Amino acid sequence: MSCSAPKSASSPRIYVYSLPKSVVRPCNDWRNTCSLAQWIRKSKHFEPNGECADYFLVPHHPTGGNPTGSEAAGDYAVGRMFDYIRQTWPFWNRSVADATARHFWLLPCDHGPGDCAFSRPIVPNKYSSGKLTPRRPVRFGPVQAPANDRWLRDAWGEGWEALNPASPARLLFNLQYNGWTDGLRSPSGSCLNCFQPWLDVRLPTPEEHECGPLCGLHRSQSGQRVPTLLQRELLRVSSPRAQPPQPQPHVDPPPLP
Repeated sequence: MSCSAPKSASSPRIYVYSLPKSVVRPCNDWRNTCSLAQWIRKSKHFEPNGECADYFLVPHHPTGGNPTGSEAAGDYAVGRMFDYIRQTWPFWNRSVADATARHFWLLPCDHGPGDCAFSRPIVPNKYSSGKLTPRRPVRFGPVQAPANDRWLRDAWGEGWEALNPASPARLLFNLQYNGWTDGLRSPSGSCLNCFQPWLDVRLPTPEEHECGPLCGLHRSQSGQRVPTLLQRELLRVSSPRAQPPQPQPHVDPPPLP
């Protein structure tokens, strides 16, 4: 179906994918994950014809981490879902050919892709040919299952960089609640939150959750997050208990000798 007819939506025109349960788990509306697609479908920006769309919303994300039992999660689940998308519709392949970021999704977890959808560690060139899969401590969960690792290398290889949160060549942009640019500060390019300015969109942080504005700060020995001097001052000034500055008495400068 081409876009020969007049476009039905207002710019930006957004197409919403409909994905089967075989490639993504049922939607959980935590932090508006499901509501986003519903809002777009009811808005003037919804474009039912993908050929006429400016952007493409992937309406949900797989479980982050690694496979547990029979559940496919993490990188393997992301790879399966986008493999279905690129084989069912032409839009992802066109975006890759044009090197244009036109696909997006909402990752509502505290650390964006590091907690939602993907497997840790998140590093550049993770499934590229000749690249050994890095291993991390057990606290990050079990390593990627060998069969899933082989499939990702065979099915995606270098193409994974268009999805990889740590890749400068990523073409999938995130809506997320944390703007920590940890990948830009890491010598290896590894990241947890992986926010990239001019690509990703930071949403207003839910005020009841301290991790959003404070994630990425160093912790004290007691485990509490230690805000910087500037952040402490901003918290003091913006506090409802903050007192307005009091006028100071005028003091004449000392006379010149």
